[in-house]
Amino acid sequence: MGQGEGYADGCQRAADALMKQLGARTVLLRLAVPAANVDAEQMGLAAPGFQEIALSPALVKQTDAQRAKDEMTLQISATAVRAAVGTLEFAAATGLFAQACGVVLDGVLMRIVDAGQSEMFGEPYVYRLTVAKG
Repeated sequence: MGQGEGYADGCQRAADALMKQLGARTVLLRLAVPAANVDAEQMGLAAPGFQEIALSPALVKQTDAQRAKDEMTLQISATAVRAAVGTLEFAAATGLFAQACGVVLDGVLMRIVDAGQSEMFGEPYVYRLTVAKG
């Protein structure tokens, strides 16, 4: 492990600890379950399935401008996102967020408007999702 990698891991741990101290919560990333190869599913007779992946720690922020548009920003631990990417066998977090149907927050499904990340030494330590109602 190079010196930069050790610093990047430290930044991720520090970000996780700070988010927890600031009142982090758990958000659910909703993903469609791949269709089964059965006649009812192919004909559209079976309801599509979804799975929800818990991501924590996460912080929720909302500016006045976002409030007017029913938007908010989620800051999600890179550690949690990396675990989800590995478990679901995505190549990167961008693919995970692109395939997501949205984020469930307080029982409300919110659509993902934008996704980004903050990096240190070339490694993300927090992911930012802008989400909106409807």
